[in-house]
Amino acid sequence: MACVYRYSGRGWHGGPVRGTVTAGNKSEAVELLVRRQIWVIDIGPRRTLKTRFRNRTSALELATFCHQMSALVQAGVSPRGAIRVLAREGTRPDLRRTLQEVLVQLDEGVSLSAAFASHPRVFSGPFSSIVEAGEFTGQLVTALNRLAGHYERDAEINSRVLQALAYPTLVSFVAAAVLIALFTFVLPTFHNMFSTLNADVPASTAAVFAVSLFVQQHTVLLIGIMTTILTAVTIAYWNHKPSRLILDRLFLRIPVIGSLALHSAVSRICDTLSGLIASGVPIISALEIVERLTGNQALTPVLVRARSEVSEGRPLANAFKTERLIPGIVSEMLAVGEATGALDSLLGRVACYANQEADRQVARITTILQPTLLVGVSGVVALILFAVLIPMFDMIWSIY
Repeated sequence: MACVYRYSGRGWHGGPVRGTVTAGNKSEAVELLVRRQIWVIDIGPRRTLKTRFRNRTSALELATFCHQMSALVQAGVSPRGAIRVLAREGTRPDLRRTLQEVLVQLDEGVSLSAAFASHPRVFSGPFSSIVEAGEFTGQLVTALNRLAGHYERDAEINSRVLQALAYPTLVSFVAAAVLIALFTFVLPTFHNMFSTLNADVPASTAAVFAVSLFVQQHTVLLIGIMTTILTAVTIAYWNHKPSRLILDRLFLRIPVIGSLALHSAVSRICDTLSGLIASGVPIISALEIVERLTGNQALTPVLVRARSEVSEGRPLANAFKTERLIPGIVSEMLAVGEATGALDSLLGRVACYANQEADRQVARITTILQPTLLVGVSGVVALILFAVLIPMFDMIWSIY
């Protein structure tokens, strides 16, 4: 299936050129451009709105892929043969297309890990590094099984965070919808009734009516402002690193939810480090890889400083001990691992500990945050209704 590739390079005249080309795979695209006397500097699939949201492979899909490839290789199928089978049997068109490109690269003499590394949006995380270590040591099946376990745990972390955030998000949207309905439809009816009867209302009721009138007159403007703010924050988060760092730091300060995010990130960091070190990747290289996989930019500077200290000969435990965001028990357990020469094993235990702490935070969200949100939303709605109903009852009693 043909794919549109965007490219940048230099033309025959030496000047910069950029554009798009349609080809069956990346190699064909490069060949077409060479025939046009274009020296390619960078080339990749054209990013569309659809591919931005669908092109990145999920952790669960990667775990399934690793399990399937491991089973095929263990059964005696060559890595190239296994990829050919999975490219034919895969369910996702973009994954099948990527595997077909990997096959072309393997035919050109590119190593398996390098072929995977050239598709970082599909084979994300420590994939290519652990595969490279498996190739080097002749333990590709072990490397694939280790990757499958890593991505399964990563999928579990993602599911846990989404589960914890789903209910508060739903309640917030429902509360916003109820308040908009009250201010736009219900309260104006009472306001018209009191105005028709020339009834005196308390200051609190008058304030509620004033807010209702403002919302009613500027509904489109308010929705536009909220949509603009939400869009701006989203764009800044995904496209502006300083903004993302600020937002991630603020997110970690949210009670309960911030603790869940922190322990989930620590679990992901330690689990990835454990897999990389167990595969034979040097610790400095492993830290450099993990810097891009924290899931929270607030922890990236922590890992950068840790890598700098480790490169100067200091223990990893000491590097983490001075970091405020890293729980103290983590550095203590790592110190034991470094002293006994079982750092990869202790990192795995730290990941399990962080997972258990994250589970406790999910339980706290369920038992504390959910009823608190319900009571808070109900209280706001009740106060608004009481501010309107009490003067109405006073007016009725004065008549009788």
